[in-house]
Amino acid sequence: MFPTPLVRVSWLALGLLAQTLFADAYSPPPNYYAACSGLSGSVLDSALNARTRGQTVRTYDQLRQDLAVTDRDWAFPPPAENPAAITNILLVYSLGWSGYSRNGTWDGGATWNREHTWPDSRGVGQPDSGPDFSDLHHLRAANPSANTSRSNNWFDTGGTLGPVTQAPQARWTIDTWEPPDVDKGWIARACLYMATRYDGTETNTTDLVLVETPPSSTTGNPPQMGRLSTLLRWNRAFPPSEWERRRNQIVYERFQGNRNPFIDHPEFADAIYEKNAGRDTFFCWRLRCFTPEELDQPALADDLSDPDTDGCPNLLEYAFGGDPRAAGAGIEPRLQSTGAGLRLIYRRQVDRDLSLVRYAVEFADAPGGPWQTLQNAAETSAGVSATIETVSVALPASPGAARFWRVRVSH
Repeated sequence: MFPTPLVRVSWLALGLLAQTLFADAYSPPPNYYAACSGLSGSVLDSALNARTRGQTVRTYDQLRQDLAVTDRDWAFPPPAENPAAITNILLVYSLGWSGYSRNGTWDGGATWNREHTWPDSRGVGQPDSGPDFSDLHHLRAANPSANTSRSNNWFDTGGTLGPVTQAPQARWTIDTWEPPDVDKGWIARACLYMATRYDGTETNTTDLVLVETPPSSTTGNPPQMGRLSTLLRWNRAFPPSEWERRRNQIVYERFQGNRNPFIDHPEFADAIYEKNAGRDTFFCWRLRCFTPEELDQPALADDLSDPDTDGCPNLLEYAFGGDPRAAGAGIEPRLQSTGAGLRLIYRRQVDRDLSLVRYAVEFADAPGGPWQTLQNAAETSAGVSATIETVSVALPASPGAARFWRVRVSH
């Protein structure tokens, strides 16, 4: 067990952005991703390709009715006696516009049309009879003006706000498109799905690839989308909402028979792209320490859960380079007396910024606080491994008074 540090130094974990787990009705069947456990990089990508391919292919015409079901605004649920009834739908890119929620009845594309998240001119649908062209996991209902304004731009941050009235929170540059926050997570996972699902080995498909900077020219339909680092960041920062998880379940149960694995387990993305580059994000760590099935168990895998009951929750185990499966001391912060005074020593992740993990040294005059953040602290760091470093923080003197210190970790 970790000693309770009541005298001089302690630690605190705050799972501020911990992913909310919703009803089991939207979770994959048991062992659905069993063949993917323990894998990373291209091997994991191939295993997920095998898990997602072979779906029931919907025609592009059928999407006129399908999207009225998958993109439903659940503030307007269908009547119990007619669950297939068309009600309002939510239009991608259009949050903040009065028409964001619109009647889903197809009217020839005047009210809404079919938006390819991965554009046709960037490798999808070559020719348009391939399964990628009508794959519901990357198609959304969109306002025609917003759809046209986005064009075939790749996704990234920045640009002119409100390119059209119908997309008032989007941003546009000559090459890029930034959607509203509400759409960023789903768009990232849609693009990740397409790059994994389509490797060019099926008739009328192309090997779709995510890159940092796709070509500006789409002459020849280059099969590249991006920006990869931005999409990975959106995947971490905007976890799947209940609406997104329900949509994934509807596509699986009612239409295609396959799932978007990056909605079920956003950790897969970093395990493919970041771990392959030698980075250890919180998502990489979670998938290394827990199986996909265990990640669906909040009591085991949540940020503030403590599966080895050593007093150190999962978020702190990651933050300080610990093992959630092995109880024991050795990673907790400690005080060190030097000739120049006291120093606080702790370990932290090199890839903390990618993981949205923040560290703060705090102090108080009593164990119960109030706590204050130490500002402008002089610190030095030294590498322990490729992903962990030791930090030494010089602490100011507090003559004649007791002082208590802690490291606050938030996510």
